[in-house]
Amino acid sequence: MSDRDATQIVADNSIKILELLKSKKSLSSWDIKLTLKVSSSELYLSLGYLLAEKKINISLTDFVYRIELNSPPELEQK
Repeated sequence: MSDRDATQIVADNSIKILELLKSKKSLSSWDIKLTLKVSSSELYLSLGYLLAEKKINISLTDFVYRIELNSPPELEQK
């Protein structure tokens, strides 16, 4: 696999994660992994990319990582 292939895999998985989160309030990382049938490495690279782009929020509750879409600034309550 070339670097370009790996980059494309991360980009494709990131889009799939965003689409999945649009239909759910939040999901655990495990739920995302099982639903999308991706490897742990692919999942965490894609989540890291989305987190760096500020498209998702990640919280930890009882040893479970919960992922949800980041609210656009114009929609946030003041």
